[in-house]
Amino acid sequence: MRSMEQYHNEVSQCLRRLASLAEEQVDYLQTLGVSPCEDELALEFHEVAAETDMRFEDGQISEAKKNTIKRLDSVPDTFSGPEHASL
Repeated sequence: MRSMEQYHNEVSQCLRRLASLAEEQVDYLQTLGVSPCEDELALEFHEVAAETDMRFEDGQISEAKKNTIKRLDSVPDTFSGPEHASL
């Protein structure tokens, strides 16, 4: 498991990448060798967010932070999947 510092850094890095310009996202995805799979950015965040409940239960993050991370992690569900194919 990641240290708390690694966890915070990874959450911050994932959020920065998700908020970055499209060109920067494409460049990053190319460095990973997964371009043009834009879903990878959300999947990276989801992987880090998966630790959220455990971190909260261990007293490592606040409930507000837990709720924010969970809410951000659920955003892709609002526009992905077969039911949103027309978007």
